[in-house]
Amino acid sequence: MKFKFKFNVKKSKKKVIIAIGLILIIIAIAGFKHHNKVNAANQTKVVESSGLILNQSDVVTVKHGDVESALAFTGDLTSLTKVIISSEAPEEVKQVFVKEGQFVKKGQLLAILDDTDLVQNVSESRAKLEFAKSQFELDKVRLERNQDLYQQGFISKINYAELKNAYQGSLQLIKQQQATLQKLQRILANTKVVAPFSGNIYKKSIDIGQFATLGTPLFSIANLDMMQIIAAIPSDQINMITLNQPVNFKIESDDTVYQGKITRINPVAEAGTRSYSIYIDFNNTIYKLRAGQFVKGQIVTRRITNVDYVASTAVRKNITNGVAGAGSDSAVTYVLAIENGVIVSKPVKILLTNTVAEISAVSGLKVGDVILGGNILTAKVLDKVKIMD
Repeated sequence: MKFKFKFNVKKSKKKVIIAIGLILIIIAIAGFKHHNKVNAANQTKVVESSGLILNQSDVVTVKHGDVESALAFTGDLTSLTKVIISSEAPEEVKQVFVKEGQFVKKGQLLAILDDTDLVQNVSESRAKLEFAKSQFELDKVRLERNQDLYQQGFISKINYAELKNAYQGSLQLIKQQQATLQKLQRILANTKVVAPFSGNIYKKSIDIGQFATLGTPLFSIANLDMMQIIAAIPSDQINMITLNQPVNFKIESDDTVYQGKITRINPVAEAGTRSYSIYIDFNNTIYKLRAGQFVKGQIVTRRITNVDYVASTAVRKNITNGVAGAGSDSAVTYVLAIENGVIVSKPVKILLTNTVAEISAVSGLKVGDVILGGNILTAKVLDKVKIMD
């Protein structure tokens, strides 16, 4: 038996070509992936070799100066000398010479009240006083003339007693009339309202034509030369406060640091809050701050001079177990310094911390050392660092 095969040369060649093309495509894809892996590895090596890239805001430098520990407080500026001027004469307001916000000098005329009735009352009281004095002189002469007669027995004891009582009554009447006249004269004088001291009129409560009853507020005046801050200190911190302790403070929208001192400490705590009021006096003759401004400040409790210090956030702590002699876990303080482009660990000792300014006086560093800020958490010792401007 004979078999016959038919072989199609053209179709076979076509299949071979397709197969070779597929093989070449697979090889090309594999080569491309390998090239990408090599490039990625090279890029990773470049990144690893360049180290951490930091900005200037990521580092701090060690400085030298004075460091204070302080307690923070808030309060309002108020005038140490202020008063409400009230009416001492129940009369109509005739004239007003000042406005709110105006500066006035001691003794300056502020307003005038109607004095018509008071002038008449003073005149009548003066006449009554003169009459009382005349009556007193008459009774005095009568008593003196009859004193010898009484001793000689020419007048009775009752008659002499009546003369003596008249004399004493006239004397008391003079004193009463004098007191009445002085009172009316004082009220009359108060119809001219004057400034008790130099200061600013911060409130005007009257206008022309109004009737001012006795005790009606007329003006409020404050002297701003000496200012005061009243601050509340918690009970657990009040023992750190002493008289004449220096105080630094700032006002809103102003970076100027002002200074005052503690002049009074209330020994009784406020009910409910368990806080103590302290009074801080401030000489305002130079700065001319205004009453009512909000204040943030710090009370200096301790000061170290001529010491190295760094931002408190740059100081790190490491809890170590089994420290000899400690009996429990202890915290070792250190900083991450940058030396020759490499991060190194340096142990430091904290001498004093200002929690308000967020700086710490330390030993173990020198001025100008560049320290890694506390916000960089991924940095490790021996990492390379590059600081960008």
